[in-house]
Amino acid sequence: MDLAARLVAAPRGRRFCAEVALCADATDSVWNALMTAASFSKDVHAERALLIHVVNAIPSSKLVSLTHADLLIALEQTVNSARYWQPPDEVDEALRAPALDDTLERIARAVMDSPHATWWMSATELLTQRAVQWYHGTLGGWDARFGDRGTSIWPSWRRQMIAEEHRALRDRPADPAAAVTGRWWSSPANSGCASTTRMVAELPAVELDLREDSLGSTRARVRQAQPRPHTRIYEIHSPADWTRLVEQYPLDVSASKRHDWFSTTGRAGHWHMPDWSAVGEDYDAAHLSVIGYLTTSGMALPVRVRHIESASVLAGWSPDETYWLNPDAVHIIDDATEYDRDDERWHPE
Repeated sequence: MDLAARLVAAPRGRRFCAEVALCADATDSVWNALMTAASFSKDVHAERALLIHVVNAIPSSKLVSLTHADLLIALEQTVNSARYWQPPDEVDEALRAPALDDTLERIARAVMDSPHATWWMSATELLTQRAVQWYHGTLGGWDARFGDRGTSIWPSWRRQMIAEEHRALRDRPADPAAAVTGRWWSSPANSGCASTTRMVAELPAVELDLREDSLGSTRARVRQAQPRPHTRIYEIHSPADWTRLVEQYPLDVSASKRHDWFSTTGRAGHWHMPDWSAVGEDYDAAHLSVIGYLTTSGMALPVRVRHIESASVLAGWSPDETYWLNPDAVHIIDDATEYDRDDERWHPE
């Protein structure tokens, strides 16, 4: 399966291709009508028919002139619509229609041919890594800076994960369809380790626009990150890269993840994710490319762990984000530039 076909086979990839069509054609009135129908209509067939009409109407001439801004906007909309603690939304459900396959693949091939997407398949770009700190007025101000907790985070992180699994086995209902939620992410998010993304074009850090589960902050500090030479980075560019990582460093999260991951994938059974404390013994960092994100996130991916037929979901990891499992592998400069977002653009303060 080539890259374009892999994009169309993945739910985030399909959503992205549909967003590209809407950005390229700029049919705001039709898109608004679609969103209204998706949000309020009980007629699923009407919603699907409208989406098929909008996406299939995109002319090839629009696709060959895709700009860097077009692709970033489509990516941002795709990232903002990711919900791994609840069922797919109405648009994602409508996008499953086979009648969209040919058009979505045509869009995917146009994107893959675009010079603006060449960096999406690349490894961690060590020269322009940036760390972002967010301001949330309603939550008490600036986020804590990742990476300030040193090497002690991983033993305590693993103990917390195991304790959470035991509590879930004891206290949560066995029915995966029960209305229960918990830690739905499988990335090292909220572990305390530093995370960075690259600077690209006029965007000081990719994370400013492409952040999963964003709280909508319009104020951020950006710091330069300096990785040390010869870092050992695990690269995730495909579902196979993720499942290989899970099978090599498995952590059983069947009880603690089953409700959220059943809700978003419809699958019931055993679940595993990477044991980041073990991954950190062999790698300094792990990086998810944009292509890795679009082809891997949010799916129930089969894994086999100690003769157990299990699965895993890559969730809570933003495109191009690198998590630094070894704090000594990266130095984050103290000096920060503060940015505000206005009119869909970030401006230095």
